Amino acid sequence: MIQDVLEWTMRTPHVYPFNLDIKKTKYRYEIVNYQKSIFELIYEVSFLVGRNIDISSECFVEINPAALVLLEGIKEWLTTKNKKADEWVMHLIFEMTVNEFRTQADDVQFEIKKAVNDLTLFLNKKLKKAKGNRILHSFKRNSTECYKQLMLVGKQAWKQHSAVLLIRLDWGEPYRVPDMRAKFASQQDYETRFKQVSTVREKMLKILRKMFKDDLVFFAWKIECAPIKGLHIHWLIGLNGSKHQDRINVPRTIAQKWDEKPRADGAYTRNQSIRQKHEEAILRVINYSDPLLWRIMGGYADYLTKVDYLTRFRAPGKMRSFGCTKLKEISESKKGPKRSKKMPKLDMLAVRRPLKELSDEMGWKEYKA
Repeated sequence: MIQDVLEWTMRTPHVYPFNLDIKKTKYRYEIVNYQKSIFELIYEVSFLVGRNIDISSECFVEINPAALVLLEGIKEWLTTKNKKADEWVMHLIFEMTVNEFRTQADDVQFEIKKAVNDLTLFLNKKLKKAKGNRILHSFKRNSTECYKQLMLVGKQAWKQHSAVLLIRLDWGEPYRVPDMRAKFASQQDYETRFKQVSTVREKMLKILRKMFKDDLVFFAWKIECAPIKGLHIHWLIGLNGSKHQDRINVPRTIAQKWDEKPRADGAYTRNQSIRQKHEEAILRVINYSDPLLWRIMGGYADYLTKVDYLTRFRAPGKMRSFGCTKLKEISESKKGPKRSKKMPKLDMLAVRRPLKELSDEMGWKEYKA
């Protein structure tokens, strides 16, 4: 939620959540999430302000310093009278959810949209004044570099192998009552737990390399810190598709190997392949000539390399939150017969799209990427 608002409000040129001139936008799916996130923040801040609760006590502020600027900015905008929006609009917006917004009449929605657009511009100026734009943009540049690196690794993999089995695995702690996964006693506590997760990640990679050796075509991992799930790890793995074809049991075997020794915190590995219907699965053996090759790879690469402000602001010095296979030095000539089909052309920027968009275009139901 707060990550979406931070990223979009800091964009240059500024991007409004509601484009009042045209109906279609380039980033229509991301914009919808942006709209939902800004309404959720307005509701949360309104709730706290209405009950005189200190905003700085929220968990987001403990994890991400830029969040305080954002939350204080929304509070100031909600409570200041001198603004472009009419008083009745501000009264209506107070503690309004996105579902309540959707039930309003068209003319009322139009006024609310203008007010919310004004809020995002106000937040943009507040964040820039707090000198947060430089560090946020550096995170975004690093994210793009990681994305390009992973896509080049994928391109090299499909050049060397006719098919690759794509696997997604997640590792993290289970839900408990009370849920303390995202609660940190101090910065030192956060760093200690981050280092523990990083150590687990190193052991997982060693096991992976030992299991598949040369059949491990590529891998990518990402340590994230979510406001509810806490610290967890995302994995994207590519195996030689000529030797490994079972999209369910191969990742299940990896997960079982990683979870052989039970942990005190109960953390375990989730196999994301089992969440996809067989006829709609994209976590499968993908041939080099598959027309959806780069849409699928681009979607997962974008997911793994997106900016995680909660982690980046508090990660211990020089410790990484992302890593992937390095590009190999290989000869131009490929062993074996000449390929009969062409590999789809890779346009990195064009395929850097959410997988939900691909799901909607294909008409898939109950699809979970």
